[in-house]
Amino acid sequence: MRRIAPAALLACLVVLSLVSRARTAEPPLVPPDVARQAASAGSVRVIVRVNAPFVPEHFLGSAAAALGQRQLISSVQSAVTAGLRGVDHRVTHQFDSTLPLLALEASPDALRILDSMRGLVLDVQEDKVRRPMLADSVPLINGNDAWNAGFDGTGTIVAILDTGVDSSHPFLKAAGVSKVIREACFSSTFSGVSTSVCPGGASSSTASGSAAPCALPGCDHGTHVAGIAAGGTTGVLGSGVAPGAKIIAIQVFSSFGGSPASFDSDQIAGLNYLFNHRNDFPGLKLAAVNMSLGGDAFSTFCDSEPQKPAIDQLRAVGVATAIASGNDGFISAISAPGCISSAISVGSTTKMDDVSFFSNVAPFLGLFAPGGSATGGTADILSSVPGGVFGRKAGTSMATPHVAGAFAVLRQAAPTATVDQLLAALQDTGKPIADVLSTRPRIDVFAALGQVSSPDLVVQTLAAPPTALSGANVSVTTSVKNAGLGGAGATTLRLYLSTDNVITTGDTLLKEIPIPALVGGASKAQTVTVIIPPGTTAGPYFIGAFVNPTGAVTESNPDNNTKAVAFKVIQPDLTVTALSSATTAQTTRPLTISSKVWNRGTAPAGPFRLSFYMAQGDDTPGAGTPVVFKDLTGLAVNANVSVTSTFTIPANFSAGTYFLSARVDSAGAVTESDENNNGVLASNQVTVTLYRPEVTITALRGPLFGKIGKTISVTSAVRNAGPAPAGTFKIHFFLSSGSSDPGAGIEIGTRSVSSLAVGANVSAATTLTIPGNAGLTEGNYYLSAVADSPASGELDPTNNGLTAASQIALTLLRPDLAVTAATVTPALASPGFTVKVSNTIKNAGDVATAAPVLVNFYLSPTPTLTGGEPVIGNRSIATPLLVGGTSSAVTPLTIPRTTAPGPYFIVVVANDDHAVVEYPGPNNVKATGPVNVQLPNLQVVSIAPAPVAIRGKGVTGAPMAAVVVKNVGSGPALPFDVRVFANRDDGTPGAQIPGAGDLMFNKSVVTSIAPNGSVSLTGPIHVEEIVDGNVRLAGNYFVSAIADPALNNVDPDGANNQFTETVKKVAILPDMKKLKNTAVDLTLDPSACGVSVLNLRGPFNITNQTLANPSTFSGTVTLDDQLGSGFHQVYTVSGTVRALDLGTGIAGKVVSSFTYTATINNAFASNGRGNINGAAPGLNFNGGSIAGQDSSGTCTFSGSIDVTR
Repeated sequence: MRRIAPAALLACLVVLSLVSRARTAEPPLVPPDVARQAASAGSVRVIVRVNAPFVPEHFLGSAAAALGQRQLISSVQSAVTAGLRGVDHRVTHQFDSTLPLLALEASPDALRILDSMRGLVLDVQEDKVRRPMLADSVPLINGNDAWNAGFDGTGTIVAILDTGVDSSHPFLKAAGVSKVIREACFSSTFSGVSTSVCPGGASSSTASGSAAPCALPGCDHGTHVAGIAAGGTTGVLGSGVAPGAKIIAIQVFSSFGGSPASFDSDQIAGLNYLFNHRNDFPGLKLAAVNMSLGGDAFSTFCDSEPQKPAIDQLRAVGVATAIASGNDGFISAISAPGCISSAISVGSTTKMDDVSFFSNVAPFLGLFAPGGSATGGTADILSSVPGGVFGRKAGTSMATPHVAGAFAVLRQAAPTATVDQLLAALQDTGKPIADVLSTRPRIDVFAALGQVSSPDLVVQTLAAPPTALSGANVSVTTSVKNAGLGGAGATTLRLYLSTDNVITTGDTLLKEIPIPALVGGASKAQTVTVIIPPGTTAGPYFIGAFVNPTGAVTESNPDNNTKAVAFKVIQPDLTVTALSSATTAQTTRPLTISSKVWNRGTAPAGPFRLSFYMAQGDDTPGAGTPVVFKDLTGLAVNANVSVTSTFTIPANFSAGTYFLSARVDSAGAVTESDENNNGVLASNQVTVTLYRPEVTITALRGPLFGKIGKTISVTSAVRNAGPAPAGTFKIHFFLSSGSSDPGAGIEIGTRSVSSLAVGANVSAATTLTIPGNAGLTEGNYYLSAVADSPASGELDPTNNGLTAASQIALTLLRPDLAVTAATVTPALASPGFTVKVSNTIKNAGDVATAAPVLVNFYLSPTPTLTGGEPVIGNRSIATPLLVGGTSSAVTPLTIPRTTAPGPYFIVVVANDDHAVVEYPGPNNVKATGPVNVQLPNLQVVSIAPAPVAIRGKGVTGAPMAAVVVKNVGSGPALPFDVRVFANRDDGTPGAQIPGAGDLMFNKSVVTSIAPNGSVSLTGPIHVEEIVDGNVRLAGNYFVSAIADPALNNVDPDGANNQFTETVKKVAILPDMKKLKNTAVDLTLDPSACGVSVLNLRGPFNITNQTLANPSTFSGTVTLDDQLGSGFHQVYTVSGTVRALDLGTGIAGKVVSSFTYTATINNAFASNGRGNINGAAPGLNFNGGSIAGQDSSGTCTFSGSIDVTR
């Protein structure tokens, strides 16, 4: 056997555990109730099952293999204990590493570590406590007959794992020598729970006296059990079951507060001790172990209990472990560890062969044995108790040693038999005892002995029908008897077909029948069906029976094992008498064949097959392709049977004409009298056409542009033009730069079509990736698609491809400039009007831009540019646009003045100069919503000028001029000026034409006026004094106004931009203060001043003038005599000036008048000159005397001033 390094195995186990744990959530290794006990008490005793390979060492084949297994177990045990270093624990048993177990006292921390050792640890169980199972019964099980036959267990050993055995008891001696040949003790001290009863309180001992009964109530139990199993003949009538057997006594109980009980681990230690020391006694063979103890009950086998590996070890070397079933009275459960499948569980019966009321029973109970009635009298079991006396007890504890002793008796009789064989003998020969739910055998030792002795098997009876067909089923009845005294093990019975009545294994085997084990005198009858071999020729034969043909059972007489009966084979004759079908068919479609078969022979036909064939060019029946068959169960003599068979014409048939034929018994199952008349040819031929789909690509369309390394969407349509639906198939897509053939180039993806009905045309879009690692370069590529042929085939598999009409222009990764937003405000404009376009440019490509991006704005009557549209503005994006980056702006744009009214769109075009190499496509262009371009129409509605103006001066206070202008057009008006003019009415051409007069008001409108909007302008007026080098004439003037004289707006009606009042609204007066150098001629009133004419001239100096019409003024005037008299005088003057309407031929437009009063001028007093009013009375201007004139009177002068200019 190949050895495996323990460390390597350990590593593998850990890895496998980790993998398993990753797959599914598993329950904890430490049961929650065990963890709670530890948490409550501080520690708990547990048995750890480690993950090491274990096979009972007997089955390993060699001592080296056994040593290797022990080393593996030891390595895993060491790994577990190493993992527990540093936490509170104690190893109580390591079981010599023969078993994959560890017994520990474990703290809560130790349990947590054990729970994490999945891979090293398979499970952790509580080291449970078991109690003793507490009944002259040997004649009841016919043990005395066995003794009389010479079998009393001599040469065997029975081991008693119990509360100790009184080795000095007379009942346990033979010829004065104790039958106890070895003692051992395994007992535990567990703080606060239990105390060891081994000598000196040790946990184990193998010294003499180690298994003496413990000094506790109930410790007489082991001595009583030992007496039942192997007690001698001293002191009582009779003896134990195996009085010739020796005893190994092992104490496995501990003191639990003064009561005896046993830990599982101590029991395992005792079992392991027996396995390791079983060969220490030459001439003696360990036959059985008795364990009259138990605990928890189970309704099925409890192979997870920790004692199982130790029990398996012993059973493998021929040692039976008999364990009490328990005293709970359960009818469907057995106590542990008796419920372990490899243990021999023992229930109790009374001496009346009833199930004891206390006994646990289950369908898987091994055996019953006498255990008493628990009534305290003779109904209970009498046996030895410590102190050399006897006592009666009852319980499954008393039943179990009956079985242990029985195994010792049987082992003496059959030294090489297995435990299975000895158990079978006890079970097969035992008396059935019925309980509530199950019936199990109560042991009969003598009967079992008979089974393990030599048997003699004979064929007692054999019957078969006198005739049968070859290939027919024949019912044969036979019985086998064990004519010997010993039981026969299981064997076989063979039935043969022979040409004579001497049956040998060389004859034709018909059937082999299993024969169960038979006790002496028992029989086994059964009826079976055999088949007469097909092809067997007619004639006389024998059917023979041969029991134990291979010698599996050693018999006392092997020459009486056969028997034969006469038999005859008869034959049928099958032929096809009719065959027809439809004359046309399609591949993969059904065709029905009608036929008739006749058995013209003298024997019925057994099962046979009728087969049908189709062939092209060969009319031999059975030629060509087998297309269908029909299995028939048989046909009576001279019987006919009509057969209708429907099959599918194979898909691989080619179109054409086929012969249809049939053969009966095509498999040769029936032996017939004439084998040459089994075939027939149909009268009609069958014309086969193909029933297949026809898959074609009917449409293929891809994008015009694609990016290498990116996806494209391809739309394809596929049609089934054939007569049959298509199953699942795929469409493959290709790109080729040089060939337009479908399928040329590289494949870039597929589309799956699950099915396609007849005539169906299915279109779908498929997303495909243009590979970036296939060596593709920029350029134009053909896109093609090729459909697979469906699994069913198709009519023409050569027309499955199509190349798209348009090539795909593949490019490397580039930017892709897209106008993602374009809106215009306002939506109403006029020629020359400025609108604002909010626009966003995004790089939707795969790399950043390197060059500036030019964005142009076009004015277009449609959202789409057709050519010739004007560019009305632009902007530049100087900063590179990253992938996904955007540039947003609000761009002002002026509507051209030449734009005709109507709806327009601002079309935004990114990268209009193509400076950036980008992906082609229409996303560079986007139009705003419509902007309605309409014309304004300015109209001067009213003028309210100031009523008076003095030329050369502005009007700074109220009243001032006011003009109202309204936009009566459909479009907004641009900013414009308003001018107000004074128009004279002096007969000159254009006197009343607006704007033909003199400007006296100019006001700017700085904002737009919406349609139907108006503006009122108020401001001072100013009349220029000098116009074209001439002084403006004074007088009353008409007023006119003009809106937008610079024609900023495209106005369809210029006439209503002007307005003239129909009456003269403003008086323009001269500035009297500017007349100081004006010469004024005065005429003196002669009546007042005594002279007729006085010519005086002098300048005015006006210091005050009112803004009114008429206007008053005041000031001084200096008068000098123009005749040379030397007169010079300053006078105070006041007067008025008034503007007049002009008539035809009148030069002036204003009149003025004034008065003045003379004052004395002393410079001329001496001669009176300069004194017009009487400084020198009686003197005139010439110095002459004026008669009758009072020179002291006042002379008032009045006159007018010519202010025409």
